Amino acid sequence: MKFSENSVITIVTAGTTDPDPGCSSTTDTTEDSETPTPASCEIEVGLFGGDKRFAGLATSGCGVLKGIWFRPPGTATDCLFKFGNDDAQDCSVKAGTAGASFALTNQDITLGTHLAADATCRPVTVALLREDGSVWADRVDFC
Repeated sequence: MKFSENSVITIVTAGTTDPDPGCSSTTDTTEDSETPTPASCEIEVGLFGGDKRFAGLATSGCGVLKGIWFRPPGTATDCLFKFGNDDAQDCSVKAGTAGASFALTNQDITLGTHLAADATCRPVTVALLREDGSVWADRVDFC
């Protein structure tokens, strides 16, 4: 999966999140436990190959991670992710969020989801679960 030259690309910047990506379960009552993604961790969100129904993100230089999730600009119908140049693997869609958990890795990660309709211009949330269990998360406009 790669973004094309005509992709909509937004660099993720600090902001508030919704839903709370720092929650570990439905009984987790902590709020705003996540921190903004540092500048050293680059995350791009956009459309793959210009396809208005295939949105996703790509990470670079984010250190050791054990999970990733993305609240896309539309209704997610499936989820795929890959490490570096490896083959894509299935991931899950729950409550409108596409995400994956995996063994610790320091490789770049790409995650994509097909949408039920064309992507809309609206805020999206990206969250990265770090090796120590903390969460980096940001919310940006997808357009």
